[in-house]
Amino acid sequence: MFPDSTIAKNYASAHTKTNCIINDAIAPPMQQELVSQMKNGPFSLAIDGASDNDLEKMNPLTVRLFDINTHKVEGRFLDMCSATASTAQAIYDKMNEVLNKHDIPWDYCVGMSVDNTSVNVGRHNSIKTRVEDANDTVYFMGCPCHILHNTAFYGGKAFEEIVNFSADDLCVDIFYWFEHSSKRKNLLSDFCDFCDVQYRQVIKHVSTRWLSLESAVERVLKQYSPLKSYFLSNAEQQARFKRLKKLFQDPMTEIYLYFYQAVLPSFTCFNQLLQRSDPCIFLVYEGCWSIYKKILGKLLKVDKLEACLKDTTGDLMCVLENQRSDKDLFVGITTRMQLNKCLADGDISDQQAKKFYTAVRQFYIAAAKLYMLKNLPLGDETLKNAQFVNWEKRVSGSFEQVAYFAQRYQHIFNFNARQHEILYDEFIDYQMMNDTDLPKQVKEAATLRLDEALYSLRMDVIWGHLGNLKVIQHLSKVAQLVLVLPHSNAEEERAFSLVRKNKTCFRGNLDINRTLSAIMTIKMNSTAPCFEYKPTDEVVKNSKKVTWQFNKSHMSKNK
Repeated sequence: MFPDSTIAKNYASAHTKTNCIINDAIAPPMQQELVSQMKNGPFSLAIDGASDNDLEKMNPLTVRLFDINTHKVEGRFLDMCSATASTAQAIYDKMNEVLNKHDIPWDYCVGMSVDNTSVNVGRHNSIKTRVEDANDTVYFMGCPCHILHNTAFYGGKAFEEIVNFSADDLCVDIFYWFEHSSKRKNLLSDFCDFCDVQYRQVIKHVSTRWLSLESAVERVLKQYSPLKSYFLSNAEQQARFKRLKKLFQDPMTEIYLYFYQAVLPSFTCFNQLLQRSDPCIFLVYEGCWSIYKKILGKLLKVDKLEACLKDTTGDLMCVLENQRSDKDLFVGITTRMQLNKCLADGDISDQQAKKFYTAVRQFYIAAAKLYMLKNLPLGDETLKNAQFVNWEKRVSGSFEQVAYFAQRYQHIFNFNARQHEILYDEFIDYQMMNDTDLPKQVKEAATLRLDEALYSLRMDVIWGHLGNLKVIQHLSKVAQLVLVLPHSNAEEERAFSLVRKNKTCFRGNLDINRTLSAIMTIKMNSTAPCFEYKPTDEVVKNSKKVTWQFNKSHMSKNK
């Protein structure tokens, strides 16, 4: 790497030295810096269990806090929390052991992100009940990403019951039919050339991946003509081939896929927002109501929509009595054009079209009224009150939203009566601010490009700046606490992705409580890219010690 450096040429770091430096020199200061911040300010925890079958199950414990170095809300790695059991008691005991080990008080824990299983959020015997015994102000956030994914899944199940078509099964069958056969892929490529369609790799759909179905359906539709020609022109005896051939013989299959292509973006767009790493807690409440209205709006008459939205009991009478007609029901423009074409050509019957519209109605009812209404946090007071931190909508906020958090986390703020009055004055000053009051460099640092046309503002960067202004210092403390609250469980999923990238089949023996945990600490707790990392004098000094100490201890053991 450094042919002109004599020092670098003579440097070597094999397994032993690298392990010692990672475990005992670089990782400990990074972990201690995180612990120090957790002892002095609010933080949220996130934990999730791995699906591996080792003797010890990994439960990575990550932290969200307002980092005093970067002035942003950051996700950090605290401990692997490996346990031999997956019960609520075992996982909580491990979490509690880690916090006690570092003398971190539960009092500063303001939120907890977990998935939606009963072991995590059950009413009687869960991690939630145990954490609330330690600190009853902790806000628990189940994962709305999973809820949205399941909403589309249950809508698809209701659709399948009517027309006997599953987009999931079709995409899975197509992928596995071509996966391990170059012959089949080349034959499909020939059909693509014949149909003047560019050959593309078939996308793998996995039912547990939140966003894969939309991509898989789009890829199938882009190659629908070649795929149809392939399956109708060949004769195979395998059950999978016969299933696919039967589907491509049915003209309704393409119509079903066009419907999925039209309706799935409603779920995936909000799901993508919830997976952002920047704090989005202030967008969740409005976003949940927006997608609920959007799905119902595709089914119901506009003048009856508001009345049905007010019903939160799950009663279906309002929905059943106020649906759009078939010609106004949302199925997608391309879907309707293809349906009308098939009707005009005589490829399908009026009865098939009617059955399709019935299936679409059942999709919306199952998704919105039977699952979304029951599981999305549509009535969550914490999410509702978190909206005041949105700089772009500060005028529409209310002081009651600020007071909610000041009261809930009074043990952290310790505001007296006079400070509450100051807090109110600061909120008025905040609402009266103009966009020009944000310095240009702050706005540029806060701008987050979502794509070429869309951008968003990182509210943690904005509130990091506002926290330096004396006029709203109390309000900034409340806002920074709110931004630390979790908006989904995506951070834990990213932690697992990092685990899989480091503990591979070629490096399957990494000690999960030492080397793997140290690697996670270094990768997730670093505030700069690795090439900008400058070790402190203490780290350099320890790097020289740790290998010698390791060798000395092992020499004595061998003797």
